[in-house]
Amino acid sequence: MKVGRLSRRGNAWAVVIPADIRRELQWWPGDEIELHPDNGKLLLSNATQHDVQIVKRKEEYAIHNGRRR
Repeated sequence: MKVGRLSRRGNAWAVVIPADIRRELQWWPGDEIELHPDNGKLLLSNATQHDVQIVKRKEEYAIHNGRRR
């Protein structure tokens, strides 16, 4: 299990999510995240709908466009 970090941002608090977990979940900067407290736990879910698949690597771009290297 990875550990994030709680940090202060002005008058609010932020949860820092490790980059590899964020990529696995396909969460991106600007996404709206819903927060649900549940018996001492905090459940997070992404409320943003992505209509396109974000290509992460050059090889994926080539494969999606019919070209293989």
